[in-house]
Amino acid sequence: MNQLLLCVVLLQTPPPLVEAPPTQQPAEEATGAPFRADWTAAEIFAARCSACHGSQGRGNSRLGRGLGARDVTSAEWQASRSDDQIRDAIMNGVPDSRMRAFRALGTARQFEELVSFIRGMRTSEARASK
Repeated sequence: MNQLLLCVVLLQTPPPLVEAPPTQQPAEEATGAPFRADWTAAEIFAARCSACHGSQGRGNSRLGRGLGARDVTSAEWQASRSDDQIRDAIMNGVPDSRMRAFRALGTARQFEELVSFIRGMRTSEARASK
């Protein structure tokens, strides 16, 4: 009888509340003029990326330190991301961060060249691990 009562109580007990996973905040769209058609990847980086990532890509600009910008030259960062992931972060931004989406400002070719430029910024330590 006690076992039957226990089963009835368990069946009537509502399941525990499960918290919904937090929703990600979508990345903001970058604003400003589109990249000029004749800009090189280095010029795009200097004009649009260096304010946060620093001129050498180390995330050490005053603004970048305050925002926690990534050091895109580090071995760890370079090894942990594919070219597609880098391109996606540039074009679509990074949810729940200050990395904005730049897709409306450039062309597919410019984004490809920017990924190659960022790959070329890797430190000698990162090059050795490749």
